[in-house]
Amino acid sequence: MRKKTKKIVQDLLSDDESLARVGAINAIRLSPKKISTELIVALLNAVGEYEEFIDLLLPLLHALSYVTIKNPDKMITTLRKKTIWENSYVREIAVNLLGWTGRPQATEILWDWYSTEKITLVRSVIASSLGDLGSKKCVSFLLRILEQDKEEDSVKGSAIESLGRLGVHATEAVPILTEIIEKKPYSDYAWIAVEALGRIGDSRAIPFLNRALCFEDKDLSECSAIALGEIGGEQAEEALSIRLKSAHGILSEYIKDALEIIRKREE
Repeated sequence: MRKKTKKIVQDLLSDDESLARVGAINAIRLSPKKISTELIVALLNAVGEYEEFIDLLLPLLHALSYVTIKNPDKMITTLRKKTIWENSYVREIAVNLLGWTGRPQATEILWDWYSTEKITLVRSVIASSLGDLGSKKCVSFLLRILEQDKEEDSVKGSAIESLGRLGVHATEAVPILTEIIEKKPYSDYAWIAVEALGRIGDSRAIPFLNRALCFEDKDLSECSAIALGEIGGEQAEEALSIRLKSAHGILSEYIKDALEIIRKREE
């Protein structure tokens, strides 16, 4: 987007007419993938200022889905200085933007926001954005979220999913994840924890996943088969082969698929 066009779009975003603001958002959606940090912040300000036009949120999110942040370091600096928006929807988008920067230095900013955020959905997005950063620095903060006794299940689920996306960076989470599943096997996030163990890929999880293959909860036993296939190795293959002898139905199919994945990897 050229400099002159960018200025016009920024002016439209602050226009009193809602149609003008929608037009500006659509202009951004149709623009090249990289847009300036200033323009993104102008978008956030527009929605934050005109709360009665909250229906603008959807086209805004649609616009941002096309965005590659042009200057991620500048975006971090801008959002660090920015006063937290009163509109929770805007905070949610801003948190997403911090995650999309992929910069480890955004970790502390996200944690500071989490520590003061009262809206469950925004806290959940913060946990997810910590996973987006892809940094080992995020692991300790995600584990601290899991330690919050009063935290909502949806937020803990996002934190666990992020640990899984961090993969080998999150090996220290393995004991905590197995403990979570054992203590609350019927919780909404237990199966997410099993998936995370597979994505982390640490062989220390194999004995637990072997036991989980026999859990009454079908989702957990099936996810455990998948996780063992992702971890791989002789120990995982042996556990799956033994369980296959007594498994039936969908579980047996999952085990067969997991064994095939392991054996193909060994070829």
